[in-house]
Amino acid sequence: MAEITREEIAGALAGVTVTHDGQTQQMAPTVAQPPALAAWQVWPDWQSAVWVSGCVVERTWQVYVILPAADAQTWTSATDAVLNAVRTALLNVGHVSRAEPIQLVASEQSLTMPAVAFTLLTN
Repeated sequence: MAEITREEIAGALAGVTVTHDGQTQQMAPTVAQPPALAAWQVWPDWQSAVWVSGCVVERTWQVYVILPAADAQTWTSATDAVLNAVRTALLNVGHVSRAEPIQLVASEQSLTMPAVAFTLLTN
């Protein structure tokens, strides 16, 4: 079995939409973290590799989804909107074992943005 690439993970997220505050929002997948963070961006970040056997490697990825940051209520409702949609898309390339709320640094001024980190296991 061929290994899943970051391009395939980003591709699985292309076209994913969520409804938030009555509006349809489309995920903006990239293969790496964009230089400037904005709501609805999503990308994979490789975390580890475990050799299960001589020919089988299990890889762990974090897939980050940036949420709108207006206030706590906004990012809470945005989290609810992305959980199932992103998980369902990622199941096309691997196993989603976890999703958790996080804050990512958005600029050199150390501003943070709310996000959801999905743990994805692939071969």
